[in-house]
Amino acid sequence: MTTSLTAGDFTDADVDKLHLLVTELLGHCRDLAAEHAPGGVWPARDGDVIDEIERAKQVIETLARSLNGTRSALRRIDTRARQRHTVRRAIAERGLPALASVD
Repeated sequence: MTTSLTAGDFTDADVDKLHLLVTELLGHCRDLAAEHAPGGVWPARDGDVIDEIERAKQVIETLARSLNGTRSALRRIDTRARQRHTVRRAIAERGLPALASVD
């Protein structure tokens, strides 16, 4: 069964971390683009196509590491929210609604 999370399942710290993670990811992308694609265009180089492919692979690997790190951190935030949701639902179902809002 899929758990439907609500805004209440996330803490203020979760939301702050989400904004920080996405801001850092976008900043990293911006910096990488500025370094490897000045003016927003991948520069053509006169030279060996093998070198071009290797440069492209390095950029993609750098992006992938950054995306994977952000995705992992977001998954941890989601997992904690799901745990809180499960606890709140279990408490509410057992007739203890006053405890349902406690983290």
